[in-house]
Amino acid sequence: MPAKKRTVRERLLSNLRILPNGCWEWLGFIMPNGYGQFGIGTKHFLVHRVSYEEFVGPIPEGLTLDHKCHTPEECPGGKTCPHRRCINPEHLGPENNRDNILRGCGPSAQQARQTECKNGHPLEGENLKITPSGKRRCRECLRAYKRASNQAKWWANPEAAREKERQRVRRPVLSQE
Repeated sequence: MPAKKRTVRERLLSNLRILPNGCWEWLGFIMPNGYGQFGIGTKHFLVHRVSYEEFVGPIPEGLTLDHKCHTPEECPGGKTCPHRRCINPEHLGPENNRDNILRGCGPSAQQARQTECKNGHPLEGENLKITPSGKRRCRECLRAYKRASNQAKWWANPEAAREKERQRVRRPVLSQE
């Protein structure tokens, strides 16, 4: 008689250790980014997502799961964050991606919390440029960089720069007949 196939719930519960802080530490496979992985058939999933869906229900469309047990004051975050291994559904909650990032302490969170650039210009309104990759840039600093870059090109070959300026100023005169 073949062995009874274990359910997803049974497999989840057999691969965890309950910690004093209430976290359910995943003891199965951990990916290089610090999150646990769980296989169902031939597919692999993030184990905290499987746990949430198994014990709570579907994750709402457009939201991501946030580890509520993670507090930036107590944990530096990143790949070694022990909270990434937590699969306790009570410690997981749906959040929009921005709020999830802001609760973190990685470079993305630090940049998202910035209110001014390194030169003290405000990162808001007309002075804020969002690049196609999503980075936040100071328009005033970008203009200054461009001016400095153009000056550097000019000083690298001043005669060519003067000639280019002369060509720009000389315009052909239209004959009047």
